[in-house]
Amino acid sequence: MEGNIEESWKYLWLHSQGHERVPGTIDAEGIRILRKDKRFNEKYCVSAECFENMPNLRYLQAENVNFQGTFPCFPIDLKWLQLERCHIDSPPSDFNLENLVILDLYKTNMAPILINQLYLKFKAFERLKVLSLCGVETKITLDFTNMPSLVKLKFLDCSSLTSIDESIGKLKNLTHLSTPRCILLQKLPDSICQLSSLEILHLQGCVGLTSLPERLGELESLKKLDLSWTRIEDIPDSICQLNSLKSLNLSGCLSLCCLPERLGDMEELEELILDNTRIEIIPDSVGQLKSLRLLSLFYLYFKNIFSNLKSDVGSYIQR
Repeated sequence: MEGNIEESWKYLWLHSQGHERVPGTIDAEGIRILRKDKRFNEKYCVSAECFENMPNLRYLQAENVNFQGTFPCFPIDLKWLQLERCHIDSPPSDFNLENLVILDLYKTNMAPILINQLYLKFKAFERLKVLSLCGVETKITLDFTNMPSLVKLKFLDCSSLTSIDESIGKLKNLTHLSTPRCILLQKLPDSICQLSSLEILHLQGCVGLTSLPERLGELESLKKLDLSWTRIEDIPDSICQLNSLKSLNLSGCLSLCCLPERLGDMEELEELILDNTRIEIIPDSVGQLKSLRLLSLFYLYFKNIFSNLKSDVGSYIQR
C-alpha cells in the first residue's frame, strides 16, 4: 500500500445492540467496523450506501458484520479489504475491486461469490498483490489469469478445496504459495512448475496430497518447501535441482520411505526435517550438504537409519 496510512487512520467501532448505519461523512483513509459480540447476528447490519461519501477510503476491516444494499458507490480507490466472518446479502456484481492490492477474507460468504461470479473473468484484479482466503467452502480456486501482479497467495483451512486452477502458472511474480490444512487437496497442477519467482511453498497438513509434479525442480527460486503432514509417497528426483532451497520439511510424512539419492546436490540446504517419517536410509550424498545446519530425526520408525550416516553429518543431527 502506498504511503503510511496508519498515521491517518480513523477508527469506527460498532458496539451497540441492533441496526447500525455508518455515517457517510467520515473523511478517513482507514476504517475498522467491529463488534464486542463476536457471534454473527443478521440484525447487526451495515448499509453499503454508507460508503458513498468516503472518497479517501483505502483500508476497510470488518468483523461479524452483515452488509446490505448495493455497492456501486463503494470507494473505487480501496487498496486493502479485510473481512472476517462477514455476510453479504446478495452477490455484489457492482462491487468495484479493480484497484485492490490486498484482499483478505476469513470465513465470509463473499469468497465463494467472488470465485463463482462470471463477471470476474472480465473484471481484472491487475493490481492485486496479496490474496488470502481462510475457511472458504469452495472446491475450486479463482481463475488467476487476470491477476498478473499477485505476489502472495494463501488458502488456509479451506476444507473443501480439491484443486488449484492451472492458470496459476501465469503468476510470474508469485513468491509465496500456501495451502495449509486444505485436507481434500489431492494434487498440484503441473503449471505450478512455471512459477519462476516462487520462494515459499507451504503445503503443511494437506493430508489428501500423495504426489508432487515431476518437474518440481524447475522452481529455481524456491527457498522453503514445507510438505509436513501430507501423504506424499515419493519425492521426485528433480527436487535435487533446487539449488536455492534452504529448508525442506518432511515431518509427519508417514507414507514416505525413501529420499532421492542426489539430495546432496542442494548446495544451499540448511534445514532437513525428517521427524515422524518411515524413511529407512539417508542417502550418502547428505554428507555433501556443506550448508546444512540442522538434520532433525525425531520419532523415526526405523532406528537403524543412523547406521549409514557419516560422522561429518552427525554434528547437525537432532533426535
